[in-house]
Amino acid sequence: MEFLVLLVGIVMLGVSAAVFLFPGVLVDVLSVVDRRRNHYYIAVFRVILGTILVVGAATTGFPVAIRWIGYVLIAAGVALVVVPPPYTQRIARWWGGRTLAVVRLWMLLPLALAIFIVASTLVTPS
Repeated sequence: MEFLVLLVGIVMLGVSAAVFLFPGVLVDVLSVVDRRRNHYYIAVFRVILGTILVVGAATTGFPVAIRWIGYVLIAAGVALVVVPPPYTQRIARWWGGRTLAVVRLWMLLPLALAIFIVASTLVTPS
């Protein structure tokens, strides 16, 4: 399970780093979100990632924090199912219109969380 938690962290790190280094990628990512069918795939993906973090949290050095990050991901996935696609598409278009500096600044949060997840798998649980 520790490997799966590490994999979740690496996936989050890769996506966050790509958007941080190349903010123009955000427009490409948001165009995928714009499609109605992909809306639900992304929701399921978030719930799966969150579930992996919740279940595998005990194998990390910071189980409570990792578990809560997992709960937030699960809640974000459920919210995507509850909120109709037109609303999330409007939010995606709004993010697509932000300046590169704002996108980079905002990407520091998921980048930091991803680094924390990866680092927590490298620390021996107490």
